[in-house]
Amino acid sequence: MIAAGTHPTAAWTSARQTEAMRYDGMMQDLQMLAERNMLCGLHVHVEIPDPDRRVEIMRRATPFIPYFIALSTSSPFWNSRRTGLMGYRLAAYD
Repeated sequence: MIAAGTHPTAAWTSARQTEAMRYDGMMQDLQMLAERNMLCGLHVHVEIPDPDRRVEIMRRATPFIPYFIALSTSSPFWNSRRTGLMGYRLAAYD
């Protein structure tokens, strides 16, 4: 099991698009960028209805930002190779 922002062994040249209208639109708009998109991620939505409480929770989470950033760099692989970078997601589009 691995938690990573890039697939450790997949090659974008052999990937196939998921059949869905949403992805059809992305492919039409982004062309080659969409074809090369072998990136993945996870995000979580948390609803906090009370605006005051929402701000307080965000303020309390501020000291944890470095940990969240460190977790987001979990993508050292690209095309079955170690890149030498902790996070390759942004570099994948260069």
